[in-house]
Amino acid sequence: MALAVRPKQLAHQCVQVGTWARDEDYPVFPVGSKPKRLLVCPHGVTEPFLIPGHKYLFKIAQGWQAYQTWSEVIAYEIGSILGLNVPPAFIALDARTEEMGVLVEFFYGYPDDKTPPRFVHGADTLQRLYPGAGFNAKTGRPHVVRTNLAVCRTLRVGDATKWWARTLAFDAIIGNTDRHPENWGFLISRPAIGEAAPAEAQPDATAAQAQEARFEMAPVFDNATSLGYERTNASLAERWSQDRIGKYIAKGTHHCGWLPTQARGTQHIKLCLQLHGAYTGTSIEMKSMIRLTDSEIEQTLNWCAGFDVPSRLDPSRAEFVSDLLKARRDALAVALGA
Repeated sequence: MALAVRPKQLAHQCVQVGTWARDEDYPVFPVGSKPKRLLVCPHGVTEPFLIPGHKYLFKIAQGWQAYQTWSEVIAYEIGSILGLNVPPAFIALDARTEEMGVLVEFFYGYPDDKTPPRFVHGADTLQRLYPGAGFNAKTGRPHVVRTNLAVCRTLRVGDATKWWARTLAFDAIIGNTDRHPENWGFLISRPAIGEAAPAEAQPDATAAQAQEARFEMAPVFDNATSLGYERTNASLAERWSQDRIGKYIAKGTHHCGWLPTQARGTQHIKLCLQLHGAYTGTSIEMKSMIRLTDSEIEQTLNWCAGFDVPSRLDPSRAEFVSDLLKARRDALAVALGA
């Protein structure tokens, strides 16, 4: 299910969510480690990028993680430029609590959808389809790209290899270290009326059920653990050299590994190369992610710097993120021979 690209949020359009109603079923969203509130967009909103009556997650990052808010918004903007299916993310404020956060559009259950799909995390599927693999739901390991693709084949997910190639390349460009099995998943659609199928597909769907239900990859969501968010402002006071940026990039790893025996994930670019070597056609998809231009990166960071909010993206951080994106893109391009 492709998400429509929303009109761009302007710097003076910081969304005020203090009066938004909380979702009756999940006022505090239970998934994830950071504070989240599930809100319903009121009717009568004037921002053209919002959907009245639809649900949004208001995610608040605090302390040393505060700049994850900007990482989520920047990742959405970069993903949109690249034609990647990323949930829209907007800067928002709750004036009553003086909290700044990111407002992320729910990627299913739209108001005009009469038969909305169900969402299932990758972790649920791995645990049920591979019970003998020793999968640890707490750590999300073993987490292996080839196993993820095997799950997709079992569930007959269309274009899964393309999705993983583009997503791993995108993660390499933004430096996302947290694509664990609860940060990807499937949308399961009900069969059309008249088809022989269960009333609703279950998370523990077998291969036989997968033939009846329609599985597709969910959008590339939860991209906040990226873009050097953990670096302090003091560490960015002086512009980093290309050598320092290169060493920083080399140390980062994806959550996914290539072998089930790995205790941690594989370095981003190395993982892309392993996928490229094992699956025909993935090179084209990954190369489509490196067409991001210097101008597009700079325009995105300049736009972010225009927001007058409590946790502003100051010039030194904007410069750092810009340099980081360019360096990651260039390193991936060189590795792929582009």
